[in-house]
Amino acid sequence: MKAKFLFGALLIAMAPLGFAAQQPSNFDYSHVEGGFADFDDESGLFVGGSFSFTSNIHAVASFYSLDDTDLIKIGAGYHTGFTNKLDGYAEVKLISLSAGPFDEDGLNVTGGVRFAVQPNVEIGGGLNFYSFDNLDSETNLFVNGAFTFAKNLAVIAEFESGDVMDHLQVGVRYDF
Repeated sequence: MKAKFLFGALLIAMAPLGFAAQQPSNFDYSHVEGGFADFDDESGLFVGGSFSFTSNIHAVASFYSLDDTDLIKIGAGYHTGFTNKLDGYAEVKLISLSAGPFDEDGLNVTGGVRFAVQPNVEIGGGLNFYSFDNLDSETNLFVNGAFTFAKNLAVIAEFESGDVMDHLQVGVRYDF
């Protein structure tokens, strides 16, 4: 819990620097991706994508089809370069969760960073805050990475952990 608080405080402290800088990003925010996802006791497939409208604004969407659950996220984000190898981003997404007879709507707010270790290797991390109409809210820590193995094609992985849910996904991303 202490690590989550410190990481969150760091992101909040860095946010004004990125918004004030208004630097273009060196990372691609226009892509489609898909693969396998595992949420605690359920697993299935996911597809998603992002489209950059300007040098700092993007739209984002994803769909998860799990054993007994469908999850849709749609939203928008802001991204900026801190350096030529480090980006920061924030996203706000509407969520629709359907699990059998149970339907729930909510909001997901994400803050994260992306770091280029090498031209073809990227790592990142951040915080996801979830708030639902009839469920407890939760803040999760996530880490992710991408390895570009061919022009515009990367293998991706992400792990997210919180008090209620752990989530792992692996897949392929195509940047356009």
